[in-house]
Amino acid sequence: VGTIVHSIIISEVIQVVTSTDRKDAFIEKNASLFDAFASHVGLSEETTRSARDALEERSWDWVSSASFDKEEMKSLLLSKYLPREIVGMLPDGLYQGKLGQNLFLQVCSSSFPLPPRLPSLLAVHLMPAEFMSGEIAFQMHDFAFHLDVVLSGAFAFVGAFAFVGHPLPGGGIDTMDSAPTDNDSQQLSTPLFPYKLFGPKTYFGDFEVLHGLMRRATMRCESQGETLLLKKHDFFELMEEFPQFGDVWASAAQHRESLRKRALSRLRHPHSYKAFAAITIQRAYRAKQSRVVPRSSAMLEQLKLLAKSQNSSTSGPGSSSHSGHASLRGMATPEKSLSFVMGEVTRMSGVMGKLQIEMQQHNADITEVKEALDVLLRKQEQGTRRC
Repeated sequence: VGTIVHSIIISEVIQVVTSTDRKDAFIEKNASLFDAFASHVGLSEETTRSARDALEERSWDWVSSASFDKEEMKSLLLSKYLPREIVGMLPDGLYQGKLGQNLFLQVCSSSFPLPPRLPSLLAVHLMPAEFMSGEIAFQMHDFAFHLDVVLSGAFAFVGAFAFVGHPLPGGGIDTMDSAPTDNDSQQLSTPLFPYKLFGPKTYFGDFEVLHGLMRRATMRCESQGETLLLKKHDFFELMEEFPQFGDVWASAAQHRESLRKRALSRLRHPHSYKAFAAITIQRAYRAKQSRVVPRSSAMLEQLKLLAKSQNSSTSGPGSSSHSGHASLRGMATPEKSLSFVMGEVTRMSGVMGKLQIEMQQHNADITEVKEALDVLLRKQEQGTRRC
């Protein structure tokens, strides 16, 4: 027994040592590669040292995480070996269920039924990335190689990401995050302030990826947060596998870009991200209240007109003056006025409920038409290819 236990311990030690050697070899390979590049382009020693330290730290985090073969995992998800029931259960557990709740997938489910394999195939391509407070996620004019799905963070408490720009009286402008240079000590960095925030269940960076553009704005992490990176070629591969969602993502990206520009035009005063988050919530609340008050006023006006029409019908030419005054007195009592108003409100609620049911039915019909058109388009493409 002792011999068996000793052999098990020795095998475990050998495995740990071998694994550590592989990690060290991977880190040293990346570091040597960068050193050769730094020598080739003539980087300064300070820049090379800083870049090497950051590279070693992130390489260790990367190699320490479990790795798998993406193509083999995709084949497994698409094979018959995983029952549909199991595949349907996977999205609820992807990144503790946060991936399925993200707007990147929710915008798809609002237009078409979400295939159960889509979240899992998306997760195969995602790579986690952590950002520190104040770290730039990407700069304006950078090439767009990926989009970011925000996994954790909040506006003010845990972490947040924000588009940042320079405020002006007539509206803000997008610019790059600059820093003082050694050549010009008089040059000062231009402070950038947030004008659009991103928290959990959101994503950013999709517009430039879809349109093949350089970054149109600077994205900064306002407080420590974590995202999931989806590379450009992986994103397009997903759209090829699920073409019905390509138009959905493109339409959503266009809409979100228009909202970003509108938010930029409102950037007139500098605010910290916490203050800006509070101002954004106040604006949304006031806008909602301004929409509710006119509706309430219109409803009251309609109820008044109904009450007047009821009074005029009860006091027609054929009725006596005494009965007319009696009916008016009856309508003027608080109890009957309240019951009349409540009755009208109930009737209007019923009408609204019917309208909502009809709208839901129309939406369902439109969804069926879209699916039917998609099937016809696929058949037409297949027929064209055969010809």
